[in-house]
Amino acid sequence: MKQIHEIFPTPLYETKLDLDLKKMQNYCKEIHTQKNHRNRKVSNQGGFQTELSVDDKNIANLIEQIEQHANTFAQNILNNLNQKIVNIWLNVNGYKNSNLSHSHPGADISGCYYVRSPNNCGNIVFEHPCLDVIAQYQAKQSINKQTTWSEYNAQNWFFKPKENTMYLFPSWLKHYVDPNENETGENRISIAFNLHHENN
Repeated sequence: MKQIHEIFPTPLYETKLDLDLKKMQNYCKEIHTQKNHRNRKVSNQGGFQTELSVDDKNIANLIEQIEQHANTFAQNILNNLNQKIVNIWLNVNGYKNSNLSHSHPGADISGCYYVRSPNNCGNIVFEHPCLDVIAQYQAKQSINKQTTWSEYNAQNWFFKPKENTMYLFPSWLKHYVDPNENETGENRISIAFNLHHENN
């Protein structure tokens, strides 16, 4: 009998949240237009990124749902270590804005919640953990002109942003965000965050 064992899969958690999307969009717009929020640069190429407070009552429901789902996720990948948000930030990306490839050192689980995702606003793309090795498979498939990509041989795996949807992933997993190609000037708006287990 022949069998393929999937011995080292990489988990990624996707869920739609039960939040008032219009209220979240208005909150993000207000933060974006206020003068007292510093625009920081980390992996973002253009656009606006600023820290949010975990004590902000406007996002209390969001934080509650993030931690609830993160702990469900952790039961499967982190031996049920209780997860709490350690930092959270707002991303507003206009035309051609993007994020370079990066990971989130010092955290257990990271994630992104999409507040606004107009057409062609840029996918979130995850890189294979063995990118250099897996590239050999893609080179051979290109030569053979057989481009059936799967979990086994793809260098990247992308997800199209969906409003009110959250993605959770291990913080070590490298990822980037494609440029926002929406030519009508609509922003891609997301809230990203890191979680870490509580010390007993």
